[in-house]
Amino acid sequence: EVWIPKNGARRYSEREEKTGESLQSRELSEVAKTKSRHAMKRKRTADKSTSTSDPVIEDDHVQVLVLKSKNLVGVTMTNCGITDLVLKDCPKMMFIHATRCRVLKHLKVENAPIVNRFDYAQCKKLNMDQVLDQILRMPPERNRIIYLRPMQQVDTLTLEQKLFSGPYPYHICIIHEFSNPPNVRNKVRIRSWMDTIANINQELIKYEFFPEATRSEDDLKKCPKYPWGREIYTLEGVVDGAPYSMISDFPWLRSLRAAEPNSFARYDFEDDEESTIYAPRRKGQLSADICMETIGEEISEMRQMKKGVFQRVVAIFIHYCDVNGEPVEDDYI
Repeated sequence: EVWIPKNGARRYSEREEKTGESLQSRELSEVAKTKSRHAMKRKRTADKSTSTSDPVIEDDHVQVLVLKSKNLVGVTMTNCGITDLVLKDCPKMMFIHATRCRVLKHLKVENAPIVNRFDYAQCKKLNMDQVLDQILRMPPERNRIIYLRPMQQVDTLTLEQKLFSGPYPYHICIIHEFSNPPNVRNKVRIRSWMDTIANINQELIKYEFFPEATRSEDDLKKCPKYPWGREIYTLEGVVDGAPYSMISDFPWLRSLRAAEPNSFARYDFEDDEESTIYAPRRKGQLSADICMETIGEEISEMRQMKKGVFQRVVAIFIHYCDVNGEPVEDDYI
């Protein structure tokens, strides 16, 4: 029933009021559904996932792994979804291995004085400059080797300039390896002879009163241009049919490579300079003392020129087999 008052305003019955409310709510729900459909479509066009398998269009959600342990000696991460790794307090940490961590970007070292091996393989978003800077700023208490398999193109000239001109108190060598499928011969061998170079330097500084090099702000101001106060040279070669190039300021290495084998030479090892960068066993250069006899003249020349050496060295090994963005299958990682 409908009751119309004198002023002409119409009043609805209870049934009509309910019908009107349900109609209005139905219209509102239809609008809401339409909006949600549009919202869902917009959301799908920008994938914010930090999954290790999905493509990421927008900035990844920052996910930080902070490590603090008195006993942890190493960390291995495979297909891990973190963006930042922080070594907060890891006095016994010795190695970091990260493989196929799609969103891993940064490293921060607060206290991990003896970590000396870093492997980053097929980490698509790794900020290589930032990671190298963090490692090279660590106090020179150990020799350090850094193995990288980037999945994007690398500006080698800019990288070399940053490293050799930076405030890093190490002798540095950068090895560009182009084997595909990847060959690990150079990578494995370098761990032996980089320590030999450092041992020679430490012997000279501690027992022969040889000057120790420094890398302070004043040192950098004195040498603002190439070679930035370093003795930089290049070595190139072919290993198993694949070329490599090494740029370095390691002292003594060229003389040791060129030396004739001595009475300690061992031929039970397959390597020589034709199959790897440097083969100390083939030369008989088995200790720092033996090497120092071989390079005695060069040591005297550097002493007269008052050229110092660093006690520690860093080797950066960059493998270029994945730089096109497609990971190469490899049994060694």
